[in-house]
Amino acid sequence: MKHLHKPYLILSWAIALVTLGVFLYCYDLLPDRVPMHWNVKGQIDKYGSKNMLLLFGLIPLGMNLLLTFLPNWDPRRDRYVMHSKAYSILLLYSTVILCAVFLSILAMTLGYPVNIPLLLQLLIGILLMAIGNYLPQVRQTFFSASAHRGPSRPKTIGDSPTGLAARCYSSSACS
Repeated sequence: MKHLHKPYLILSWAIALVTLGVFLYCYDLLPDRVPMHWNVKGQIDKYGSKNMLLLFGLIPLGMNLLLTFLPNWDPRRDRYVMHSKAYSILLLYSTVILCAVFLSILAMTLGYPVNIPLLLQLLIGILLMAIGNYLPQVRQTFFSASAHRGPSRPKTIGDSPTGLAARCYSSSACS
């Protein structure tokens, strides 16, 4: 946690908690069946219970919890210092987008007109712009590959024991 920018981290947690609080406040107002999936035309094609919607509301909290403490478990945790701002901003963007989708589903369930397909297209576009902007700043860690490495480079896994195991596995599978 010491490798993350505190303002972005606090804002990310606050957004996730406020979103869950809004859901809990509106829980009694929700019908038993809530929309869970839309087709390409924007028509609802799957319904679920409001408890299932609660699970969807817990995803931003779970993601924040995992990505907040993931650097502490990384053997290469010192590399997070090099890209801590980019990591924190990407966590914030992801949280905002998940919460916006969740709140739009909640608003639509409560009877407010929301164009879910258009909203999703806009949010995915914003997320892709954020990833494209900040991913080049991310350095390779144990849990993430660098933006500068890839299939075109012969040594994508590195010299870690995991890389050795992957090479042994791939050579035994090919023979």
